[in-house]
Amino acid sequence: MELAEAILYADDGASEIVKEFKSGTLTLGVDDLGTEAASALTGAHVDANGVLISTSEDNTTPVAIGFRAARSNGKYQYFWLYRVKFALPTTTLATKADSITFSTPTVQGTILRRNKPDATGKHPWQAEVTEGAAGVKDETINAWYQAVYEPATAE
Repeated sequence: MELAEAILYADDGASEIVKEFKSGTLTLGVDDLGTEAASALTGAHVDANGVLISTSEDNTTPVAIGFRAARSNGKYQYFWLYRVKFALPTTTLATKADSITFSTPTVQGTILRRNKPDATGKHPWQAEVTEGAAGVKDETINAWYQAVYEPATAE
């Protein structure tokens, strides 16, 4: 994760410090990305023969990525990364030798802040919630993958 940082010096010391999210990196290791997913994530296209064609002019559209991670207590921590722009997948290939070498493709995305401001005028880059934490409603967890989570305003 990269932060943009600015320090205002006054009266022989730091008077104000501002840190803002700049960008981050997400790397996905996948068994088989598939042509449809690769096309959607990277801007490559599938030709009439079902072959994925990557060109130097490919331009990807950022996507939101939702996922969960298991916690040691058996609960899950849920995430939405609001704006991820992916590059072409990388694949490492090896010839057959004395041992079996597994190689899975990886696809790397740059995490950016969201262009759309929330209700407070800020630009979120991530939403995160832990299942079972104080104040977390079951409805929030149950609906996590139905749509990209939108920040709620305090009532």
